[in-house]
Amino acid sequence: MNARYGIGSMDYTTDGPSQRYHREYWDAVFGEGKSQISKANQDSKEDNLYRINEYAMRWCYYQLNLFGDPTIDFFKHINNSPPMAPLIAGEINGKVGESYDYTFVSIDPEDNDIWYYIDWGDKTNTGWIGPYDSGVTITKSHTWSKQRNYTIKAKAKDTYCAESEWGKLEVTMPKNQQVSNMWFLRWLENLPILQRLLEFIWI
Repeated sequence: MNARYGIGSMDYTTDGPSQRYHREYWDAVFGEGKSQISKANQDSKEDNLYRINEYAMRWCYYQLNLFGDPTIDFFKHINNSPPMAPLIAGEINGKVGESYDYTFVSIDPEDNDIWYYIDWGDKTNTGWIGPYDSGVTITKSHTWSKQRNYTIKAKAKDTYCAESEWGKLEVTMPKNQQVSNMWFLRWLENLPILQRLLEFIWI
């Protein structure tokens, strides 16, 4: 709500300072799924920060205030269910340093668009990515740098920010067997007697 009067454009267009905040406010609600009035208001300010030094933008920034309950939600009355936990598929036994493709898919009961959040289990993640159509499989690639077991986790949210449970897939990045064999052979070169004994056994 305007604590003071709003400011339009000087040339009578719809691109005045107040209108810029207004556009970003409703973009937050319908385009980014931020249906709480406080989150939409904050988003409208953040999206206009790069213009803060333009004509009257700072004035409008500080006079756009919330009155009442900041948790009021435009869509709270809508009977909305979260998407299903994403199904994850891909290689579960791989090698360090190689890139692997993984597929993710979730279905929203109301057929809303879906965003995905993917945690690769190595302290990296994708952040929220999307939107994607409900039921459409997406593919993402990842490379692990250390030898160990990892848990890929993914969750989905819909247009109204209803989040699913985590979907999970366990993957293993074991030691490269070729590297291990090379280390053993180099060690064996320093023990010629043992080397001959092993050759005798293998023959």
